[in-house]
Amino acid sequence: MKICFLADARAEHTRRWAKYFALKGHRVDLITLNPNILPDYEPVHLHVVQKPTGSSDVFSRIRNLPTVLTKIKRIIQEICPDVVHAHSAGGYSWLTMLAGFHPYVVTPWGTDILIDSKRSRWNRLITAMALRRADLITCDAYHIRDEMIHYGVPADKIRIVIFGVDITRFAPRTDDDAELRERYGLGELHIVISTRTLTPIHDVGTFVRAIPLIKQVFPNVSFVIVGDGSARKSLESFGESLGVVDSVRFIGYIEEDEMVRWLHVADVYVSTSLADAGLAASTAEAMACELPVVVTDNADNKRWVEEGAGGFLIPMGEPEVLANRVVRLLKDREMRQEFGRFNRRVIGERNNYVTEMDRMETMYEQLSRSV
Repeated sequence: MKICFLADARAEHTRRWAKYFALKGHRVDLITLNPNILPDYEPVHLHVVQKPTGSSDVFSRIRNLPTVLTKIKRIIQEICPDVVHAHSAGGYSWLTMLAGFHPYVVTPWGTDILIDSKRSRWNRLITAMALRRADLITCDAYHIRDEMIHYGVPADKIRIVIFGVDITRFAPRTDDDAELRERYGLGELHIVISTRTLTPIHDVGTFVRAIPLIKQVFPNVSFVIVGDGSARKSLESFGESLGVVDSVRFIGYIEEDEMVRWLHVADVYVSTSLADAGLAASTAEAMACELPVVVTDNADNKRWVEEGAGGFLIPMGEPEVLANRVVRLLKDREMRQEFGRFNRRVIGERNNYVTEMDRMETMYEQLSRSV
């Protein structure tokens, strides 16, 4: 098949989806408006559509829309794909709808439905229109599906497809990573890790607020914050104001291989996000690596994290509760191991990247034959 994606080339989800089908032998093209492209997209064919320079206000975007749309339509016509797949129910789905190609698929990522579409009546209107005109919609969360049904999208047009984890890559550790520990001066300390993007929606500040509370009870611990984002500087300053800067390592953005190494040296994974779509990829990766998890009780998290079996669900914005659950896990190695093994089974059975992408491949084939 020939599959064309419209998506942000800087997003890890985009790379994983596009590369999977390209490596299976399909012709895969990716059209993106983001010139900042992640490395290692081969053998995907990349097309960067340059947006006209100038102001980024809404009126400028509307004025520049015909130019951008003409470029996208020309690329699609040259490719002549069997199916076009827009990732996100925001701008990329709007452009796909306006390009007029069928069949097209839309996959919301979460905040596009939960937050962005509600910023204005215009956003909600155009998003709902792009979803209703799509031939198929996939999402990884039941509450996202329900929200789209409220937008007037027929339920029989929506399929739950989990983004999935590569369980061969994100696997239990076989030994500790002495080099990584030495590089960051971690010694024999226990490690609590967060790998969410440093943006307000992920509320890593609650994790930082819990650090002094944890150290009061369990001092032999270090805290690792992987990821980057708009809130990084304020979080670093906040850590200094709390007097825990020596106990926190801000690692920044890292590639997947390095992420696996960090998950292998960690003892407990934490996510304090205020909103998720389905199970966050970072949480699923930690679970696949046999880590116990402490995550906020929102979205579909309770469908994945079984309280007292694989980890703990906590209220949002409550560092005291977070600290209590983390300390319980740090004090009990056997509990950590049991929870980790349970989580690995959950991901292997229900969140396997290969299984989910093979399901998606079947849907592409059915769509290509139906038009």
